[in-house]
Amino acid sequence: MNNNARILCIDFGLKFIGFAVADYPGITARALETLRTDKTDVLAAIEQIIARENVTGLLLGFPYSDTEGDIHRNIHAFREKLAARFPGLPL
Repeated sequence: MNNNARILCIDFGLKFIGFAVADYPGITARALETLRTDKTDVLAAIEQIIARENVTGLLLGFPYSDTEGDIHRNIHAFREKLAARFPGLPL
């Protein structure tokens, strides 16, 4: 990753999704916004954030757990949507 990299950090939730942006090497991140998933076209909002913040990669948070539950399956499904919508960005 180059020194100009800007990573969009995504904290996925079923009701809210939070965003932050980190510059390379990712030591610190700046909080951006939190969106309600029932009131927002999340992928369109992410597209706007990518353009506004000059994002060069995506980081999707994943909760640590010994067992996989519903939230994990939802995150996997959301990851597939991100990969399909933003194929040019590392995820």
